[in-house]
Amino acid sequence: MNWEDALQMAKEKKTDIIDLIFVTEERKKFLDYSIEIYKITSSIYYDETLPALRNLKELTPYVVGVKKGDALYDIAKNANPSIQFRFYDTYADLILALKNHEVQVFLMDDIPAQYYLHRFDMVYRVKKSQPFTENSLHWAVPKGKEQILTLLNSGLEKISPKEIQNIVLSMIPRAGVDSKLITTVLIIVLILITAVLFLFGLNIYLKKAVQKATGELNRKNEQLSAYSEELKAQSEEIKTMNEELERALNELEKASSSFTRTLDLIDDAFNLHEDGAVFLKKAFKLIFEMFPKAVIGSISLVEEKTCRVIEARGFDKDLINDLEIPSDQLYVPDKPLIVKDIRTLYGQKTNGNVIDIIPESSYAMVLPMEIAAESIGVIVLGTEQGSGGTFTEQDLRMAASLTKIITSFFVIREYISMKERLNREIVLMLVKALEYYDKYTQGHSKRVANLCKKMAVKFGFSESELELAALLHDVGKIYVPQSVLNKEGFLDSEEFELVKEHPIKGYELISSVKGMEKIAKIVLYHHERYDGKGYPMGLKDGDIPLESQIIFVADSFDAMTTARPYRKIPMTVEKAIEEIKKCSGTQFNPDVVKVFISII
Repeated sequence: MNWEDALQMAKEKKTDIIDLIFVTEERKKFLDYSIEIYKITSSIYYDETLPALRNLKELTPYVVGVKKGDALYDIAKNANPSIQFRFYDTYADLILALKNHEVQVFLMDDIPAQYYLHRFDMVYRVKKSQPFTENSLHWAVPKGKEQILTLLNSGLEKISPKEIQNIVLSMIPRAGVDSKLITTVLIIVLILITAVLFLFGLNIYLKKAVQKATGELNRKNEQLSAYSEELKAQSEEIKTMNEELERALNELEKASSSFTRTLDLIDDAFNLHEDGAVFLKKAFKLIFEMFPKAVIGSISLVEEKTCRVIEARGFDKDLINDLEIPSDQLYVPDKPLIVKDIRTLYGQKTNGNVIDIIPESSYAMVLPMEIAAESIGVIVLGTEQGSGGTFTEQDLRMAASLTKIITSFFVIREYISMKERLNREIVLMLVKALEYYDKYTQGHSKRVANLCKKMAVKFGFSESELELAALLHDVGKIYVPQSVLNKEGFLDSEEFELVKEHPIKGYELISSVKGMEKIAKIVLYHHERYDGKGYPMGLKDGDIPLESQIIFVADSFDAMTTARPYRKIPMTVEKAIEEIKKCSGTQFNPDVVKVFISII
């Protein structure tokens, strides 16, 4: 992919990372950059037949090749606006354009230029200027992806500048033998052959001179053989370096793929809709891809004080799970460590069948998963017995970091579960306070909530969310005087206005709790009518949240079928249903009425 397409994808936020990119003012508008990775120089490359080109000002007469989207175009354009440019998709296309005489000059960073000139056998047909610019290479992410940038910088800080320099230098091919030297040697050979023919025609009296010349010729032949061997050796060396470069590029691609999949795993950890089993399968597969030495392993969770193997490689997880090993008999260290045999995880107390099920390993990494110092599971990776494979401290640190990412999946869900439990306890406390305040509401909120939960299933809503809103729908009545709430008979207009305030008061009370804003809005509109004649806002039809309309129907039904101060004898269920049908399309949403009748 050329730079132009890559930058366009970054603008549209269709990619997470762009690697090895220069910083420009234009790119800063839509990209954030990592810390500096490496400084790279860039030069002018031109056909050997051209006069020496020393700077960008001297490029005016020529058509200059440059890669699409390359920052060198902006640098050159600013230095010399008169340059005529021709754009190419890849570095390889640039080299071929010079080879095919489409252009005589091109601009390129020195490291890729050396690689591609060697690859297309153009080293001795191209000259280069002194570098006209030096730039820093960075990784970049689209604006708004600071979490990825933080992860990149964290990784880069663990690699010293010298290590990066050694990696880059190892990828630059060494120069081969100059073709002019080969030409010189060939000329010498021709001269020597001529000299030999001439010497054979000389007089017998020049025999000693002929012998001397012959000896010189032998020495030159030996030199020529030496040059030939040296050329052959250097050719083999270049071939070997190219193979090493290909291997390095393949390793880099694998590392890039693993890194991208790790970022995907982080996204999955924060995706509240991600299934736990699916997430662990992805994580387990990624672990084995990142540590190819591992051939045996498992990921286990503690469930109801029993160790359950979720995924395994090298043995049958179902055989282990059938043993129902208690979690307190499972050896889990308090920190990641490397042990001699994977089976030491199960200790001495466990069933001896474990040894028959799990094969012996040479070495194993044991990676505990903990939440608040409490073990929730363990990941184990082992090498094959007799393979001689082992794990390094670097492997252990990398695996431990990946384990933290996996553990975060469960930490996030534990936090959300705790928050939901706390919210429910607060709601029940408020409902209990309202029931103490208004004796006629005892049990009312719970009955309405149960009806709403059944309708939530039909409409595809969150049961817990609608249940909370239903439990809290009348909490604002705490602000209405008890004399009004418990008045027998009909309310006067002033008293009714006080009652109409309870959705607003409930909204104000609930919205003060962080994270309950949506619940508060559902409560605010639960007395709005389908025809717009409700309160407090007079909303109608689609302007009213559907959750509020569901509570309105359930609330009205329960009010009709239970005793109230203004009506001592409640309606029968049949009579209440007829009343709700009668008010469908005016007071109530017809779709909600249909669902309500189907569940009552």
